Amino acid sequence: DRRTKTYLASRPQMIMAMLLVDASISPQKADLEFADWMGQSGIPFTISFTKIDKAKEPETQKNMQDFRAQMAERWEELPPMVQASATKNLGRQELLTHIKNSIALAQQ
Repeated sequence: DRRTKTYLASRPQMIMAMLLVDASISPQKADLEFADWMGQSGIPFTISFTKIDKAKEPETQKNMQDFRAQMAERWEELPPMVQASATKNLGRQELLTHIKNSIALAQQ
């Protein structure tokens, strides 16, 4: 964890980091704390909810909503969020479009 933070904090040229959050389980304290640290450190990042196909959809949606709600308690503006599943390629195009748009914005 310390090495990851050191690496991210020492990359001013980085356009965006991706925080992978498992949507098939309830929000994890470590994920929320790491998101808070990145925000406080000024590191641009996107939350990518992964494994959206692993649990039943209502449960997955609830987990993502709970994560957003817990972040909203401490954040004025939430970071971008996308959903994806590597197994079934769900959200793949949206994720690629988000990355492409982030790169384009950074090059302006």
